[in-house]
Amino acid sequence: SDNDIAGISYNSSTEKLFLKTNNTGQLYVDNSGKVGIGTDSPSTTLELGASGVVDTDFQMQSDQAGKYFKIVSAGNFTELKSVGDQNLFLNSSGPGGYVSFLAGNSERMRINYNGNVGIGTTSPAYKLHVDGSIKVNDSNNIFLGDNNDIAIEHSGSLSQFTNATGDL
Repeated sequence: SDNDIAGISYNSSTEKLFLKTNNTGQLYVDNSGKVGIGTDSPSTTLELGASGVVDTDFQMQSDQAGKYFKIVSAGNFTELKSVGDQNLFLNSSGPGGYVSFLAGNSERMRINYNGNVGIGTTSPAYKLHVDGSIKVNDSNNIFLGDNNDIAIEHSGSLSQFTNATGDL
């Protein structure tokens, strides 16, 4: 019957409410209010997908057609994606807020509320504060000042330090 293929059921032994289609559970709510879509054992308030499946996507539509935000988790990567010619903002509001980027469970880069960016430091004191070495490849230069007043240039075997103001 159709009731065996699709419907809403409650399992009193597991205390789970679930919605099924094609005779398979799709959405589960456990007795603590945790919701699982694609998993029958959600470990948090809302859990999407199940471990070991090909990939798991979460997509949130915009108020404009063809634009959406998507999170994809597949294999060894997770991607945050803004689709449809729209911007993606990471926003931390408040006078002490910051956005941090982690790799290997360690913070690698931070953007503070004042716009200072730190690489290798959690307390950047300048617009770009690097704690570590910086490499600039051949045929790339470093310029300082609004009018490139000081330049560090390197190309092949030629390296030079120039000061356009003549104050060296």
